[in-house]
Amino acid sequence: MLHHSGRLAFVGWLLIGTAATAQVGPEIAYATTAGGRPEIHLIDADGTGHSLLYRGGSRAEIFHVDIKPGGGQLAVEEHIRGNVRSPAISAIKIIDYDANGSIVGSVRTLQLNCLTGSLDYHPTDGTLLYRDCAIPARIQRLDTTSMSSSDLGLAHSAFIAGWLDATHVLYYAHLQQKLWTVSTAALASPAEVLSLSFPGALDTAASGDKGLWSDGTQIYLIDISAKQISPFQTPGQRGHFSPDDQDVVYITGDSVGKNGQFVIIRRTDGSGAPTNLAGRGSFTAVDWRN
Repeated sequence: MLHHSGRLAFVGWLLIGTAATAQVGPEIAYATTAGGRPEIHLIDADGTGHSLLYRGGSRAEIFHVDIKPGGGQLAVEEHIRGNVRSPAISAIKIIDYDANGSIVGSVRTLQLNCLTGSLDYHPTDGTLLYRDCAIPARIQRLDTTSMSSSDLGLAHSAFIAGWLDATHVLYYAHLQQKLWTVSTAALASPAEVLSLSFPGALDTAASGDKGLWSDGTQIYLIDISAKQISPFQTPGQRGHFSPDDQDVVYITGDSVGKNGQFVIIRRTDGSGAPTNLAGRGSFTAVDWRN
């Protein structure tokens, strides 16, 4: 039995641990084109906590969303379709929100002249990886407060990149058609994982040893340590791991933005029945917060 002083210390330790792991807002974000305008919704994996966070203009499209670890902020790739009066433009938008899923403060914007297709928050420091518009393209690291960027320093021009942990990155070099891993302490010495003939969307597991690759038709599970890739879901789009890597959320269908799609959660090992999270609709992006 704990003495009184020991019990107080134990309770204090619990409170500190709870504060350190506090999460802000619902854990899943998805983008839909309901009503002809793009919307970003937040929702928990059990279907509760739903809120409409953001709605774009009539010519806007949202292709990627990424939630900052711990929540309270997400990054969006928004594209504005051109017309006879205005050229097409793209931007990364940073949106802060509260526990109720309501926007806090102003939305910050990084203007681009291309589609980036690559967004991933660092596990701890709040910076964001994205692909720039240079030829050949480079992976940049964005400070989401100052909205200033710096080259990550990869040895290759990369189509997409994601953090495996705080100091290691998994990336796809499209000219070499290969996946590589690299330490930020030794960026000139990447290690080849495997060859992939087609670029796609990438997500990395919290464990640091698995990835999900969505090639535009189906989703594959990558075992980084074994250097193996296997089919996970056909058809399917934009696969993302749950925080414990036990589940995956994805969009059904062989391309994003089609009518009659669903946002589905299923077990990573394929067991059990899948869960329909958001009903029938047209979906373009999804993410599950770490």
